[in-house]
Amino acid sequence: MKKVAIFVDWENLRHDIKILKVSASDFNYSNAKHIMKLLMSFLDKDEELYRIFFYTARPKSWTEIENYFTNLIKKLENNPHKKENIEKIQNYLNFGEEKHKKYASNIENFLKSMEVQPYVAMRYGSLKLKGLKNNGVPDENQKQVDMLIGLDVAQISFSKLADKIMLFSRDSDMKPVLKLARTNGLTAIVPHLNYPDKRLHIDTSLKIHSDLIRKRDFKDIIADLKKLPA
Repeated sequence: MKKVAIFVDWENLRHDIKILKVSASDFNYSNAKHIMKLLMSFLDKDEELYRIFFYTARPKSWTEIENYFTNLIKKLENNPHKKENIEKIQNYLNFGEEKHKKYASNIENFLKSMEVQPYVAMRYGSLKLKGLKNNGVPDENQKQVDMLIGLDVAQISFSKLADKIMLFSRDSDMKPVLKLARTNGLTAIVPHLNYPDKRLHIDTSLKIHSDLIRKRDFKDIIADLKKLPA
């Protein structure tokens, strides 16, 4: 049996699932058991799991959000051209607290449920605020995740802890990670989800620097989920 270490850039994978527009009643990406079923479905019969490394960032608290936007308003107050921006930010501060706390609570509940799944190692980066999006919600940028993935893949590769790595990410910045694993004798696999009438694009550089693009039909994963006991 070949040991496989799975690396999951959660923000990247979650975005892919959203693109596929699968009904939450069929597949809920806030359900840890659904996510585990998806990840494990990519293992072949002659493979066994070494560990799942799961990369994401915890949501910011409302206090952090409030402090950031309060300071941002102060910076914009002396610019008459930013009056509309200030009004949008103030409106968010006045009415966004309850919605944010519910959003953050849902994420924290999901992360806690992932933390206790078998063979899962959580890795947390950070979120950087960049103002408000056009739809009036905070614009957040995830930081440190690429570095954390690179460090873990290096450790697995140099110490020969697994025979293969499987990287759930379509980010072209991941090509050095794949190349590192291959250089050290590991098989590098990029998983790919298929769904009727929708196809996710894999960057050419990832194809070049991986050994296999392993495809699974999302509808088959959903069908298997329906067989699980309620």
